[in-house]
Amino acid sequence: MVSTFLLVAAVIIGIVALFIAFTFFGLGGNHSTTTQRITTVTTQNPGPTNSTGTTSVATTASTTTAIVNYYAINLEYVYTGPGSCNYQSRTQVAYASNVLAGGEEFNYLLQPQSAGCDLTISSVKIETPGFTITSTTPSLPLKLPPYSTADIQINMVAPNEDFLGPLTIQVNDH
Repeated sequence: MVSTFLLVAAVIIGIVALFIAFTFFGLGGNHSTTTQRITTVTTQNPGPTNSTGTTSVATTASTTTAIVNYYAINLEYVYTGPGSCNYQSRTQVAYASNVLAGGEEFNYLLQPQSAGCDLTISSVKIETPGFTITSTTPSLPLKLPPYSTADIQINMVAPNEDFLGPLTIQVNDH
């Protein structure tokens, strides 16, 4: 009972801290970085000497970088196959926090466990819009023997727009 209360209190404190950071420190909305490029232009001076001069012209180009902040990973295990182990669909929350730039590649290590019978991880997919999975290592489907654990690295790309919220990954098992 006390550990549940402490977990809920920690989550609330984290959400309040994120709200304060986004509100008072300007971490929300579009963020721009400005780059300056110096272009060298060579001109011919008309006249009897036909001399050459160099002029520097400053131009600016503005790019927008999205801020992607996920504060939890919801793992939705969906069991579809028959089995004597009676696996049940469930959601597991992994309290992981990460701030990424839009379009940045990142990964998550999934560690599924089998009970007293075989378990096959047939696929994983992202339920959160904008995120994409680029690959898994090892490739799926992956069969786990009874009472074993596997390490599956899920390689992903963050969306190119601002995001704040949980990342939901669906794990399809049978």
